[in-house]
Amino acid sequence: MRPHQAAQIDTIPPHLRALLDADERHELARRHVVVGVAVLLVLLSTIISLAALQAVAP
Repeated sequence: MRPHQAAQIDTIPPHLRALLDADERHELARRHVVVGVAVLLVLLSTIISLAALQAVAP
């Protein structure tokens, strides 16, 4: 194991470290990114829709 990998693993709580291997941690991080991007897209589309409604409101 490389030194920087050992330091990275030490930041994970022991009860979670036993449950997650490196591939699972990577997959979990990727899912968090995907969910974050999806939430930002929903917020952006909502803001655009509200702005469009304001523009056409009498």
